[in-house]
Amino acid sequence: MNSEPKRAPPGAGLPFHQRLAIRTARVKPTGVPDAEEVLARFRELGPSIFRDLSAPGLDRKSTVRFHHPWFGPIHSLQWEWLLQAHTRIHLQQLQAIKKRL
Repeated sequence: MNSEPKRAPPGAGLPFHQRLAIRTARVKPTGVPDAEEVLARFRELGPSIFRDLSAPGLDRKSTVRFHHPWFGPIHSLQWEWLLQAHTRIHLQQLQAIKKRL
């Protein structure tokens, strides 16, 4: 297991309105990650997402939109759909890598 301390998520510590403006280049990983750490963090992602999407007061019907770097302004339900599709892509990538090991 990698003994390096965990990094804070991109944008941590910034005011809310500045966290919304994070660009993809700022969240790209650097260096070579430890494979076991990557898998562990991916496994933690599911329960974390479920908890966040089940939060009291979350309004999936809200028309408020937040900017996506590639798709422009999208509403909360679109963000949820995008998150599911994006996560599925990474799961397929991990499964393909595992087959080659």
